Amino acid sequence: LRCPEDNSPKERNGIGGGLPASLVNLTNLTSLAIYYHKIGGPLPASFDSLAKIESLQFVGTNLNSSLTDMELNLPKLKFFALPHNQLSGNIPNISKCPSLEVLNLGDNNLEGTIPSLGNVPNLYWLTLKNNRLNGTLPPLNNVPSLLTLAVDGNTLSGHLPSLSNLPALKTLRLFNNSLS
Repeated sequence: LRCPEDNSPKERNGIGGGLPASLVNLTNLTSLAIYYHKIGGPLPASFDSLAKIESLQFVGTNLNSSLTDMELNLPKLKFFALPHNQLSGNIPNISKCPSLEVLNLGDNNLEGTIPSLGNVPNLYWLTLKNNRLNGTLPPLNNVPSLLTLAVDGNTLSGHLPSLSNLPALKTLRLFNNSLS
């Protein structure tokens, strides 16, 4: 599923009524992308039954779950994007997603700290902007392929970790925080 084709936020489309619980029974699914529909409601507590999933994207779909108890044990997951929703709670543990390349949870209501990035060495895109995250940035020395780091619009504090092991870094967005 991928709707609308132009991925435009200009107009929300008519798919609504929440995600069906049976979604997690689609065990051969490798990609699920829904853009700018009025789906609303919660996410499943676990996507673990989707062992083949490589891409989960719910962008601007009015989802309103807490991610605090979400289990992500998806070794093939490369793209996890849930921006522009009404998600709350903590960022889920991503340590069991070693193939993860893109994590985009920007523009939600997430709280707490940013988890360790030690088990996601292929991560090249990390967007957590415009949430309510606090604490410090975790060490970044285990993500040498990182191209984009966008954590602006949070309440992060403390010292900026070393960026010397990030030769590929092209976009760094830290503003509207209290980093030193």
